[in-house]
Amino acid sequence: MRGLDGLLTQYGGQQQHQPENEKGEGQDQDQKADAFLPEDDPFNYTATNDPEAGFGFDICVECHDSAPFPSTAHLRAAEEHLAMMDVMWRERWDRTWAARKKSKKCDGESLSSSSSSMPPPPTPPRPPPHANAVIHLPFPSSPINLQATMAALMPVVRFLEKWVRPVPVPQRLK
Repeated sequence: MRGLDGLLTQYGGQQQHQPENEKGEGQDQDQKADAFLPEDDPFNYTATNDPEAGFGFDICVECHDSAPFPSTAHLRAAEEHLAMMDVMWRERWDRTWAARKKSKKCDGESLSSSSSSMPPPPTPPRPPPHANAVIHLPFPSSPINLQATMAALMPVVRFLEKWVRPVPVPQRLK
């Protein structure tokens, strides 16, 4: 995983890439924190769900002949789990940003009044979860074409569409 500075650079934050010899202490701490994530951390995907290896999924639809359609309870639990992952990512981003600002103040760097009150940059997209946090939904591989099949299929399609093209989340009230 990239540290805070890597994410800021990649997603258009105000940080610019600095040469290796000019890196600050806070940047090294960010990289060290990311490099030593516990193996069961939900955002430590490098060993099990790395996009560079062709993975990087949040949802796995398991199709086989005798599988039932996902129930509303399945879909509700999956939606709550994915929403919780998004909240955890946002909180981690805010916490890391606040710690970085605090370390810069402690290091004696001069921060203008405008930059000290500046909110964190927009949260970058959430990385894929660890394989243990991927949602697995059952699905029949060849369902019979009936009216009841279509009635069972539409909630699944709406659920998948919501997570493929999410609705923008409004900013929190402060």
